[in-house]
Amino acid sequence: MTYETMETVDFGEMAWRMAKLMEKHVVNPELRSWIMPAFSTTTTSDEVVAAILMVGSIQKYFSYQFTIRCGIPSVTLLGEREDWELMVPKLAQLAQLGDEPARFAQLLRPVLNTLLLPSITPKLRM
Repeated sequence: MTYETMETVDFGEMAWRMAKLMEKHVVNPELRSWIMPAFSTTTTSDEVVAAILMVGSIQKYFSYQFTIRCGIPSVTLLGEREDWELMVPKLAQLAQLGDEPARFAQLLRPVLNTLLLPSITPKLRM
């Protein structure tokens, strides 16, 4: 499946297709049709929920993943260079909040340093 943007990704369709693929690899191929609702009042949301529940309920028997590849076409940084420079020392304080915030600060530091490169910061705008 190919989607143009994150906004157009149909996660429901992805779950439905995954359930359909799993149907071929379970002992009872009727399992999917038994789980999936097919009543006169069944909505697309009902089908999506059922597909997600099916995939989730038998996940320990399968190895699967969804990969969504998308890039960020552009970013507009607001404020002055000094605003961004003020964030650098604040990263050190994250370490005081525990291991996970400390790891986040460690990952964020090179990003922030890149944003502060002279070739990037002239593009900052109010």
